Amino acid sequence: MFLNTLTISVLFSGALIVALAVHDPKRLRNTEPLSALRPHSSAARRLLAILALAPFIFVLTLTGWSGALIWFGSITVVGWLAALFLSLRFRPVKHH
Repeated sequence: MFLNTLTISVLFSGALIVALAVHDPKRLRNTEPLSALRPHSSAARRLLAILALAPFIFVLTLTGWSGALIWFGSITVVGWLAALFLSLRFRPVKHH
């Protein structure tokens, strides 16, 4: 149960973090996109962020602090990997 709870929670939060990263307005403004991506609205970004962090309560309740720390570390790594791979996909725009 511990592993299933963590896996589902990390996948859910990770998917939302990747969605936030792909449509990040600052990154899109400073890069030359390979596709026609548009940033999410401010309200949509807030909602995605809240939903991405919501599994913390679920994980904390079912697995305790050890599971919550593993979940937090896992989504942190997902965020770092999303930033890394998105920086490789998009090249910076040269401002004159």
